[in-house]
Amino acid sequence: MKNKKKIGLIFLIVILLTIVLYYAYYFKMDSYEYIHWYFPFDYGRAYEKGAGLSKSHMTFHYINLQNIYRNKLCEYLNSKLSFGDLDEELKANGFNTKNEYNKHNGISDIHQYFKEKSTIDSDYVYLRNVIFLEHLSKEDIYAIKNRTFGKDMVERTYKLVIDKYEGEFDDHPVSYLNHNRPMRTMSYDIVLFYDYNFYDEKDKSRRRLLNKILAKYEQMFSEELNHPVKIINIVDHSQWKRRK
Repeated sequence: MKNKKKIGLIFLIVILLTIVLYYAYYFKMDSYEYIHWYFPFDYGRAYEKGAGLSKSHMTFHYINLQNIYRNKLCEYLNSKLSFGDLDEELKANGFNTKNEYNKHNGISDIHQYFKEKSTIDSDYVYLRNVIFLEHLSKEDIYAIKNRTFGKDMVERTYKLVIDKYEGEFDDHPVSYLNHNRPMRTMSYDIVLFYDYNFYDEKDKSRRRLLNKILAKYEQMFSEELNHPVKIINIVDHSQWKRRK
């Protein structure tokens, strides 16, 4: 009888410990992993190709592979785009760096997450694209797992895996979560974000100057990459409208 009680007690302790460890792992929000719930990943395809450990929800395995690919994509973009020139011009005109504007000034966890994960070689802009690994082949995913891929694979595949943004931004960010429905995405731009807030709504000259600079480098980067590049100031909502 005593042995049965001991076994029962041990079993109960194991169950409780498992629950504690599960929640400790689940709520490990060191980089806002929960934001992945917002995006329309195909977990079934990811599982079949070895990118995910579940057919029904996001796993840290997928996020880890995502981070590996994103770092290599940023490395590829760093080798192609003139981020140094953009930084110099924004600095010369007195605009704040991305680290001078954080989530406490109005940036949501989603944007803070992408800012932290981006390794773009710029003090001002960061990569905002979501990576959908399930669009890759099993062989490509295997290469990511083993870190045996390079810029050549990124160049061949990045158009397949980046999330799709609409070609024009109108009155609101339609490509983002509406909390009641999935994110809507349409085109294949590389999207860079810059967080800058115009505290004075009357400061139209500064806004026009920033628009001009960002439009200039959108065109330059698109030519350098031979692929559309968007640079969006997420804080100033007028930036969602078409630039003239």
